[in-house]
Amino acid sequence: KEEIPSLFNVENVSILNEAKVNPTVEPRPVEPNVLLNMAIAFIVSLMIGLGIAFLLEYMDDTLKTEADIEKYLGLPTIAMITRLGQDESKQGAAQTQKQSSRKAGDLEHVTASK
Repeated sequence: KEEIPSLFNVENVSILNEAKVNPTVEPRPVEPNVLLNMAIAFIVSLMIGLGIAFLLEYMDDTLKTEADIEKYLGLPTIAMITRLGQDESKQGAAQTQKQSSRKAGDLEHVTASK
């Protein structure tokens, strides 16, 4: 109490509460709340992931259906490329091999009609 006025240039010093020198409970170090930190990290990462997904969907300007082509371009659809599954692609490869083994004049399903 006597040293404070000389250190801080203050004259009227009073002590409100005295510090306990030997408390009954030993103070322990402050520990982070791991469960709370994990919950906050999960929620924040979920929000960031959803935000990125919505942003990518919003910025995607590809035409995906026939209706999109007619709506935005005003043109009719002439052809469409479809995706094949693994089973369908294997069958297509077998048919291609079968067709390549035919002779030059051996055509099936060919009609000459007007």
